[in-house]
Amino acid sequence: MCIRDRTHTLPQTSDAIDVGQCVLADGDQRGYTRMDMPGVPNDGGNGCDIGAVEYLDNPSEVILSNGSFEEPLAGTWSLIESGGGDGRISHALAHSGDHLLLLRANGTTELIQQTAPVSGGAGDAVTLTVMVAGQNVSGGVKGAQVELLAGGVPVGLKQCLFNQSGTFNWQPFECSFTAGATFDAVRVRIGWKGVSGGLLGMDSALLSVGLP
Repeated sequence: MCIRDRTHTLPQTSDAIDVGQCVLADGDQRGYTRMDMPGVPNDGGNGCDIGAVEYLDNPSEVILSNGSFEEPLAGTWSLIESGGGDGRISHALAHSGDHLLLLRANGTTELIQQTAPVSGGAGDAVTLTVMVAGQNVSGGVKGAQVELLAGGVPVGLKQCLFNQSGTFNWQPFECSFTAGATFDAVRVRIGWKGVSGGLLGMDSALLSVGLP
């Protein structure tokens, strides 16, 4: 579960430290108590922190459960495959760790999927990144789908394709968009359909949700 922490506690490197005016009220415009964090005074600072930049809302990284496929898929990823030979394998050339997810093409639809609980709202940037590598990949459609859910009901959807074919080394594939509604989970699907031949490796899957 990933929830943004809207705290006023400042990191030691924050630009808010020691640049405020001590004569101002102790509360900000929302009624939260201003924090006075110890730090190296900035030039001209008078010891109080400035409220305007006390709240830093950076994107929250949500490492999908078993995103590097180091553990068995059961309980984290669902694999939809056909023809056999697909799944988690151990390989010396894995991008991260010792394992990766391998798909063997046979012209059908094959994919992995996972639903991750994560709190978000309208305006949040949602980004899926996964490392992909291929061998003799030919034809078909390859890509990812990111679906936002609220109480199990879809409230947003983004589909992204990558056009790389043939043989290629590890490279990042990204699928990103801006949420249009409040959501409490993200469903991720990565795979292909109609690919007539070749192998596709996936590794280091990462999801991030936060303000742009």
